[in-house]
Amino acid sequence: MNESSRNPRASLVLVAPYEAGLWSDILPMLDVVFDVALVAPGEECDLSAMARRVLKTAPSRFHVAGFCLGGHLAMELHRQAPERVCGVALLNTDLAPD
Repeated sequence: MNESSRNPRASLVLVAPYEAGLWSDILPMLDVVFDVALVAPGEECDLSAMARRVLKTAPSRFHVAGFCLGGHLAMELHRQAPERVCGVALLNTDLAPD
């Protein structure tokens, strides 16, 4: 058994409000530790629909980091699938209580 099969890399979903280019400077560093997937919120009109779309292609277990609107989407991903979300990082996000 090789090292990678004993310690599989964690998955990280990065959510940016408009484009994935936001993450370009730190992506090489994150890619050393995580299997990284970049997603944009998309064209849906509400967070619930955005989250459902992301969850269709997201790994079975993942960490999520969201910037601005992406932070709101990260919290919605956790709300819809808490058993799949291992951790949440919110960057430049103002989350008022529902």
